[in-house]
Formats: sequence, structure tokens, C-alpha cells
Amino acid sequence: MKLYHASDSRYSDREIWHPSYDIIFDDVSDTTYYLEIPVMYWSDILSGDYADWDEITDKLEELGYPRETLADDYAEENALDFRSAVIGKIENYVRRNINWHVHDLLAENTNQAMVLGVSVWVDDTGGPSNLRYRLTSPHYWARSPHILSNDSDGNIRKITTTLALAKDTGRFESKRWLEQQREYTQCKLCGLFNKYRTEMVPVYHQQRRWTNRKNVCIKCVCSFIKGDTIGDVGYDGGSQLIISDNPQIYSHLDYHDKEHLVGLSGEYGRAFRKIAEIEDWWHVNILNGIKRVETIDIPTWDYQFDTNIHAWNWRFPIFLTNSRTYGVFESHSVGYDWQEPSWYANTGPYFGAEFECFVRNDRQDLRANNEVKKTAIKMFHPTDYPSAYVQDAEHQLIYAKEDGSLNDGDGIEFVSQPLSYDYWMNHVPDRFWDYFRNNFRARNSSQCGIHVHIGWDSMDVVQRYIFLYFLNRMNLGSSELLQRVAGRGSTYYSVWNSLVYQGSRDQVFQVALEKTQTGENPKYNSINTRHTDTVELRYFQGNTGENSIKGIFQFINGLYRISDELANPHRDWDYTEEEQPEELKFLLEGIKEQTDSTFLRQLMNTERLTADDIKYLVNRVGIDWIRTKLNEDEYGYMADQYLNVPSI
Repeated sequence: MKLYHASDSRYSDREIWHPSYDIIFDDVSDTTYYLEIPVMYWSDILSGDYADWDEITDKLEELGYPRETLADDYAEENALDFRSAVIGKIENYVRRNINWHVHDLLAENTNQAMVLGVSVWVDDTGGPSNLRYRLTSPHYWARSPHILSNDSDGNIRKITTTLALAKDTGRFESKRWLEQQREYTQCKLCGLFNKYRTEMVPVYHQQRRWTNRKNVCIKCVCSFIKGDTIGDVGYDGGSQLIISDNPQIYSHLDYHDKEHLVGLSGEYGRAFRKIAEIEDWWHVNILNGIKRVETIDIPTWDYQFDTNIHAWNWRFPIFLTNSRTYGVFESHSVGYDWQEPSWYANTGPYFGAEFECFVRNDRQDLRANNEVKKTAIKMFHPTDYPSAYVQDAEHQLIYAKEDGSLNDGDGIEFVSQPLSYDYWMNHVPDRFWDYFRNNFRARNSSQCGIHVHIGWDSMDVVQRYIFLYFLNRMNLGSSELLQRVAGRGSTYYSVWNSLVYQGSRDQVFQVALEKTQTGENPKYNSINTRHTDTVELRYFQGNTGENSIKGIFQFINGLYRISDELANPHRDWDYTEEEQPEELKFLLEGIKEQTDSTFLRQLMNTERLTADDIKYLVNRVGIDWIRTKLNEDEYGYMADQYLNVPSI
């Protein structure tokens, strides 16, 4: 670096250099100099290896006041401030964290330099503590500083202020000129230009800082592979190279073999061979740091899905979807004449589910989070959707909504249309369950729950009464069975309160009759009765596993079938005129005394339930616990029937 006085003839041409240096301070005499910083020194300056800083700062101090009279601590502070200001101007062109990309290229640049104005002054008292030197404010100060060049005759010329570094030559050129050159393209990460076929590679960004593939220079990719704190790189072996800002995002994956990577054809093979040719110490075995990302088989659909993330209070159209034996799926809008409890019992029951979850950091599909959420919506639908459906209107089976309670990560809530029990068990595509498990998490967060809605009108009053009576007794008795099914006990988001209907002798019956509760009727009750058409069961801990989720549906279906069968003898009860039948009182007393074991006995003896209808539930609750529970009373011999449930 060199200092020149403002009057130096090298900078007398106003077309080249015309800073505003006639700044007047009260009681201050001002002198302006030019600091010429050759590009060849930039790399050392940014890395802290430049050796001549003291020479420059000493000279500046001597210009303002004799060096030996300055306080040492003040001189050091002044020098450090000045050095930081110079580095800040260089970083307008080359950021410090990518300095190693261009270290050798910058060192070979022999005729380009940045020129900065420097003011040096001392106040009139002459006190050493009042010495100042700093970068002054030329007319372009709000923009990047000038880069000047020496031409072949030794004359200085100004390059346009809109510059970019060509990484193949190490020279600064007009950015517009580079953009017009067919062989050049700008790196999406460092912002510098390079030849796109030889020094660039197309890359996806995992956090979606850009959409689709963008060109990134090979050395930027190397920084993500090698840098312990910068990021990470994954490759699916064919069509997708993905970088992540999180250095731990792919830590669960195996590594690619270097020899395999350099032997690939196409644009990625060319890039990997280019990386292998770099022989400095920093790149030793760098290709061995690329993680092996699995290829995701994502089918295509003709249907245009709504993959937007909707507001929490958004409502979608309700259609009841069930399957038919001849392979066609039918949906029925709510309100049709045939939709009485008997119709629901024959075609359902129907469950609308809400799955609260987060996108996994260690997921299988390493595309951007939003793409993973959209893909999950599509995966839920069969590939022939909607051609195999008889629909009342065009709709889809699951949507995505935001949820303000999910702040443990990138949260999302998937909300389904009401789908029949048979649909949940047998017709949700296997690839959805695999995708859901491999790319989303829920069980490790107390914020996540699974909420299941079942229609009030899918049960008559007596069946609703028995259905709710079981659940209410489980709440009051802190049922171990229900805790095993739910995966948790009473929590903030699912409070195991008893049902309330003020002024009624039998509050559970009155809730079943009126389809609501009185009082505060909190949203976060485990039995949420605030909805007009459905009762919402909020018991269940979040989960993304197929077996666990199906176990939850089998519990609710079992309770639905048990309450339906137990209600049969009492459906002629005129509850508006008559007292509760003695037989029903006896039944309810038995449920009250032995809630869990009564449920389990009825589960085995209910006509509409087969072994297939309890296998996921038994797996979720635990066969050994069931056997122990039933052996506590005279019905213990029935426990052995659970040993014969089909495997899952």
C-alpha cells in the first residue's frame, strides 16, 4: 500500500478521481491523502497476514503529529479502527469468508488497485490525544469504492464503479460486460463471476434461499463440503446436488465414495473431477465429505393440488369419503337424506384427522421445507386420484394449515377430510406413510398432537351417551389404557376434564343430547365440544408412524362399535318421558367400576370387530399389559385371544 498527497499528479485528472476533500471542521486543519491498495494485497489484508500495516499507520501519525509523543494505547486503537474501515471497503468486492476462493488469483493481479481518500488532522491545541486519521468521504462513498488500473503506458484509468470479479482471471471487470458474455455466469453464493461449464455446477438449496437449481462456483461448493461451520452438501447420485446452511443437516447420512463420484458422466461428474484436481492442503480428500442422499420416488398427478399453507381458521369443504368393493371411492356431502346413524355405521365411521408436526432436519427428502410439505399433501392421494373417485365436487383429501402453537421448529398441521375407517386402514397409500415418517417428526415435541373428529350425527343419542360415558370415566380415573393409546396423560393442550352441563343430574347424558357443554367449554379439553358438527378428541400425542396412527383410529373405531352394540337394547328408550332403564344403569355402573377392563372385554366380543380391527391397537397398548389387566378379574381367560391377532 502507498500514500499519495491529494495534489499528486497521478490523481489530478478529475475524470478519474474527484473526491470531496474540502471538508471544514471548526478549529481543525484538514489534509487529504490517497491510499492506494493493490488488489494483489487484498487476500493478505482480509486474512490478517498483511505485514505493512504499521508502516502505513506510522506514516499517517507522523503526518499529523510526531509519533513518539502519542499515547501508545491511543495510537493502537486509532490504527485498529483505520484497519477495520479499510477492510470493510475491500469486502464490498470480496467477502472475507470467501477469501480462500480467490487467494491465488488476487495475488497475481498486477495492475489494479482500490484507491481510498484519507483525512489526517490535529486540533489546534496540539494535544497528542486529539490526533485523527480516517477514511474520508468521496462523492461515491455510498457505493463501492473505485478500482483503478494502470494501462500499458503507465497511465491510470478508472473502471466503472459497477464491477465484479471474474474468478477465472482474478481481474475486476464491468459487471454489465460480464453478464453479456455467454460463457460467464454469476455464482449464487459468492456473487462473483465464472465460466459456467468449467467452474460452475447447478445446485439446489435446502433452506430454499433460491428456487430450482442455480449455478454455484465449484469452490463455493467445496466450502460447504469442507467447512465445519459453514454448511453441508448432499448428492442423490444422479440429478440433485443440495447444499444446506446447517452443518449438521446431513450428519445422519453415509458418505459417497470419491472414486465413484469422479467416474460419473454429465455435469456433476465434470464438477467432481474438477474438485479432485485441486491439490492444495485444504482440499485433501474433499470429495469424501459429500453425503449420500437417497433418491425420492415422487409420482406425478394430473390433479392440480392446493398446496398452500392456509391460515389456522381457514375452512375447507367437507366431503365424507369411503371406498367401495368394486374399487371406486365415493364422497358424499354432509346433509344428504340417507346420512342417518345407520348409514354412518354401514359406511364408516368417518374420522377427520389433524396431524401437528415439524419438518425433520434429518429427513430423507432434502429439498426445501416448503417443497417437502407440498409433496406430503400429494403423497396422501393415490396416483389415480381423482379418476377413481365419484365426487360431489372437486376437492382433495388433505390440506396444510399453519398452527401458532408449533414453535419448536418448522411446524405444519395437516388436516384431512372425513375419511371412513376403512379408508384410513386400507386405502391411504403406503408411500405416504413412508414419506410422513421419514420427513416429519412429532413424537419428540410436547407441542404436537393428533386430533380426531367424529360427527355428532354419526351416532344417535344413546350411542353418544355410552361413547362419551366411557371417555368421561377414563378421564376421571386417569385411565392407563387411554394413556397408553394417547401416548400421554393430561396436558396443557389436552386437559382430561370431566364433561359439564350445569343444572343436569346426568351431565354426560345432557352433553350427548345437546352436543355441547355449558360454562367455559375450553378448546383444550381432551373432549372438545365447541364444534357444531363434530366432537373432537384431542388426547393423542403427535406421531408420524403408520402403526401408531392406525392404533389411534382402531381405538376410536372400537369405542364407536362397542357403544353402538351396547346401545342396541336401549334404542327404544323414550328418554324425553321415561327414566333410565335399569339394564342401562347396570351397564354404566359396570363401566364406572372397571372402565379399562370393560372396554377390553367388549372389544373382544363386539360382533362388528375382527382380529384385523384390533391388531394396531393391541400393538400400541401392549399385549403383556392387556394380559395382565384382564387376568386381574374373572375374565382373564379371554386375554389369550389377543395372542392370535394378525401381525403388522
